[in-house]
Amino acid sequence: MKSVRFLILSLLLFNIAATRAEDSPIKIAALTENDYLDDVPQVLTISRLRQSSSDAPSASTIIDREMIRAAGIIDLPDIFRLVPGFYVGINAGFITNTNHTVSYHGFNDAYARRMQVLIDGRTVYEPLYGGVQWSELPITIEDIDRIEITRGPNAASYGANAFLGVINIITREATGSHLNRVSVNYGNGRKEVFYHYGSKINNLNYRISTGYKEDDGLSNRMDFKRTNLINARASYKISDVSNVEFQFGFASGEREEGNLDKDSLLMLPRTKDVYNHFELIKWNNQLSEDNSFYVQGYHALSQVDDDITSASLPLPIFPSIITLANDITFERYDIEAQQNININKNLRVIWGGSTRLDLLYSPFWIGNNKDNAFRLQRMFTQAEWSAHQNLLLNAGFMLEHNDFTGVDFSPRGSANIKLTPNQTIRLGFSQANRTPSYFEEKFRGSVTATTLIPNVSVLYQRYFDSGNLDPEKITSKEIGYLGQFSNFSIDAKLYDDEINHLIDSVTDTTFVAPPGYVLLTSGGQPVLPKTFINQGNVYMRGFETQMTWSMTDNTKLIGNYAYINITSSDEIDQKNRKDYRQSTPKNIASLLFTHRFNAQWDGSFAAYYTSAANGLGDGDFIKANARFDARLAKKFMLNHSDGEVSLNIQNITDEHDNEYADYNTLRRRAVLNVKLDF
Repeated sequence: MKSVRFLILSLLLFNIAATRAEDSPIKIAALTENDYLDDVPQVLTISRLRQSSSDAPSASTIIDREMIRAAGIIDLPDIFRLVPGFYVGINAGFITNTNHTVSYHGFNDAYARRMQVLIDGRTVYEPLYGGVQWSELPITIEDIDRIEITRGPNAASYGANAFLGVINIITREATGSHLNRVSVNYGNGRKEVFYHYGSKINNLNYRISTGYKEDDGLSNRMDFKRTNLINARASYKISDVSNVEFQFGFASGEREEGNLDKDSLLMLPRTKDVYNHFELIKWNNQLSEDNSFYVQGYHALSQVDDDITSASLPLPIFPSIITLANDITFERYDIEAQQNININKNLRVIWGGSTRLDLLYSPFWIGNNKDNAFRLQRMFTQAEWSAHQNLLLNAGFMLEHNDFTGVDFSPRGSANIKLTPNQTIRLGFSQANRTPSYFEEKFRGSVTATTLIPNVSVLYQRYFDSGNLDPEKITSKEIGYLGQFSNFSIDAKLYDDEINHLIDSVTDTTFVAPPGYVLLTSGGQPVLPKTFINQGNVYMRGFETQMTWSMTDNTKLIGNYAYINITSSDEIDQKNRKDYRQSTPKNIASLLFTHRFNAQWDGSFAAYYTSAANGLGDGDFIKANARFDARLAKKFMLNHSDGEVSLNIQNITDEHDNEYADYNTLRRRAVLNVKLDF
């Protein structure tokens, strides 16, 4: 029934678009992503306006297809190692084994729930933990056109989850050009085959990607994963001023889970099934040269089938083994509209709003057998004013209402001062709110077992959230410098962030088992549940920079460095044993060197360094480590078809360092990639 409602909405939008286009006398070509990308570096994500990096209100990083190719990226999260201030850890958690952690400016945990991740403007975070299941996204590396990263709070544009930053993955357009591409990856425990096709039928341009990937994971983990996926993107030209875009994605597979060393009672090694899909429709309309708008709606569904068998529970009379279902179903409906207006040559404004409904079914974690509804409404506006030829002002805000925290307001403002045509100083201020996830607000996960004692059961209460949390609030100030010279560019910033009302877990010492239950004991003491509370403040101050040096026409060097200093209030130190000061490396650096030898051969070398850190949640203390990767590629022709073969080697030195936790040990990994276009 819900899918039918979404289909009716899609058809209604399509009909409105066609009717409006027939009545419109304006003959201006509808804007496409190519129009936005023809003058790189341009960013769309930060303020929802097309801007150069030097005009944008926050620091940003742009990763294009060539950079992804040169870095030899096979797992999408690895590309963020080349972004200043980002920490990436492979297969981070011991509950969700097969997922990377990707975090910015600290708070490194397996579910990294303080950053918004979008694919073509569609949010992909899941509400249960608030993080992103990177290994389950129904896209391939070949589908990506470029990635825009906002390095700083951006709730003014994208709402509550855009707390520390925003990642927007922009996929390749359906251009209508004929394309057949086969891509194969094969190496240490890795097998992947993908097929990409693009074509055109009258006014309909489309492309389709499908494939299969299998990864044995780390040698010391139960983290095998297998995924089948398909995605499609199409664009239908209604008129010279209007078009409709369609997107669809589907992924399914198996994931190994569990870690005996970390959880000897539950979450034991097992295999779970995962499944997800989404459908999106977007109507773009160019009312005039200075006035355009879009309406977008999408539906997303993800399911996890997970049967858990416990270890032998130490009950008062006899040991017991419990089997339970950890099935999770998440569904999202979202509709958004936005209008762009150029009021005059010096003032541009966008405004819009959205409404969202999330439905979450998770009996084990939430403690009920129903679809739990979460509703969210938003209104936003952004403005860019060229006050002087050397002064550009940006301002905007997001007003949100949600079922957990009520009304939240997130403003932002910046002043970009042109010292010279190629040098800019940026002064920025922003505030953002983060709505608690279900993990923090609603978890009531428990396991019960009967005993031989009449009317007495044993209760293992893992979480018992009290709820009614306030949103976390960040106040961010930054001073940035951008310089663009003949063959060298630099982007640097100093920042000062303060987080209030930090949400984190503590042991609930007041919890009492309900009548008819006794608490599970360990070492003679009752096992008390965790609950989440608002604690004190966290302060993050530091410096980061990214530099690009085009040494010759065929040689390029990209370097990044970040220094992060985190302190916390006494209130947090007293209530929580976790040390936020060590939750992320103080120093993170990366380097990518690329060189083209001739028309057929090219190669690259990448180096990554992180100082010591102690990850939150499932993490452990990890010493400083360095990793070195290399890639060598050759283009070739085969029966009039273009091809490329490349060898990607990760961790060349085979140092057995850890990432995020002591159960994630890196090994050398080599993967051979072959592509053929025909």
